[in-house]
Amino acid sequence: MNRISVLTGLLFLPFLSCADDSYYCPQNHGYINVGMTQDQIIAACGQPITKQESNQPVMQRVPMQQLYFKDQGAPTAFYGVWKLQIGQSNYAHVQPFGSSNGGVMLQVNVVNNQVVSVNINGSSTNGFSICGGHNIKVGDPVNLVFGACGSPSLVNNSFVNQPIPSRHKPQIWIYQPGEYQPPLSLTFIDGKLQSIN
Repeated sequence: MNRISVLTGLLFLPFLSCADDSYYCPQNHGYINVGMTQDQIIAACGQPITKQESNQPVMQRVPMQQLYFKDQGAPTAFYGVWKLQIGQSNYAHVQPFGSSNGGVMLQVNVVNNQVVSVNINGSSTNGFSICGGHNIKVGDPVNLVFGACGSPSLVNNSFVNQPIPSRHKPQIWIYQPGEYQPPLSLTFIDGKLQSIN
């Protein structure tokens, strides 16, 4: 009996993984997928029970790299291009990456090969010039950062939520697949299906 349960679960695993990208509409016996047009959705599922515009933007996850350049209290940092005060400085209490010597930490956040934000010792700033005196600001290409500061001490791959650009407000269509099933919500941006919930 246990083997049958496991095999049944494994058979349905591929369908569960694509549940957010596609859906079977029992009304017209058609499948819908993210990216389809509104006319294609109506052909597959019929007319929705409601259509409404949303004032909230639809968000998407965008990959982001966090580049960390650190100095842990050495006399010079970033290949000797700028000096640090060691000992009783304002930053002596900061201990980046477990250092007991204090130091300075530069964090540069990058999305689509472009600097989107900068932090020095945890404080946000619009730019920096601590790498060889080169002025780098938010909006600059990431290759300027590498050219000025060299290779980062640490790279963290993360993501940031950003609104999907659109000419019009998102549209939400609601379907009721069956009497005992929860409502189905379809979100459209510029006439294309963006999400199935």
